[in-house]
Amino acid sequence: MEKIQAYNRIYQMKTAEDNADFAVIVTQVQNEQLAKIEQSCAEHAIISLATAFETYYKELLQQLLFEFPEFFASQQTKFTDQIKALIKEKHRNEYEEIEERLKLRNRFDYYQLFSGYSVPLLTPQDVDFIEYIYAKRNSLVHHAGKVTKRTQTKLGKMRVPFDVPSLKTESKRLRTKFTKIMMQVDQRITKTIGGRHRSASMPPH
Repeated sequence: MEKIQAYNRIYQMKTAEDNADFAVIVTQVQNEQLAKIEQSCAEHAIISLATAFETYYKELLQQLLFEFPEFFASQQTKFTDQIKALIKEKHRNEYEEIEERLKLRNRFDYYQLFSGYSVPLLTPQDVDFIEYIYAKRNSLVHHAGKVTKRTQTKLGKMRVPFDVPSLKTESKRLRTKFTKIMMQVDQRITKTIGGRHRSASMPPH
C-alpha cells in the first residue's frame, strides 16, 4: 500500500504542474480507489485467517498421528480403530485421507477428536476468538461484506476482540492475535504430548 501511495503522490505532483484543477480530480479518484483496495485487502486478510486455521488443525493432526502414533493408539475413543488402521500403514497420510477415514467434516469434529485425547487445542477464550473470525469471514464471503440481521445478531452475542474504527486496523490486530494463539497452541501441545512421550519412553528405575 505504501508503494501505491508513493506512486500516486508522484503522479499527482506531476499532474499539478500542468493542470492544478485536473490534479484535484486525479487525487480524489486515486484516494477513492486506494480506499477500496485497502478495504479489499483487509477483507481478504480476515478471510485468510479462517482458511489458515483450517489448514493448521488439519496439518496438526496429520503431524501428531505420524510423530506420536502410540499416544493415540494407547487410548480408547470412537476414533481409535480407524486411527490404529492409519498408524499401521507406517507413512504420513494426507490430511484429506485422514479426514475421510475419521469422518471429520469441520472444525467441531476436530475439536471433538482432540478433546477425546485430552490434546489442549484451544482455550475457551481462543474458541470465542476463532468463532468471531468465522462470523466475520462468513459475512464477507456470503454477503459481500454486508452484515445481515442474522450475522449482526450472532456478532452481537460475541465478545468483540478489538474495538477499532476500521476493518483495516481490525484485520491487522486479528492477524497478530491469531499468530500468537497458534504459537501458544504449539507450546501447549508440545509440552503435553511431548512430555508424555518422553515419560513413556524412559526406562523404569
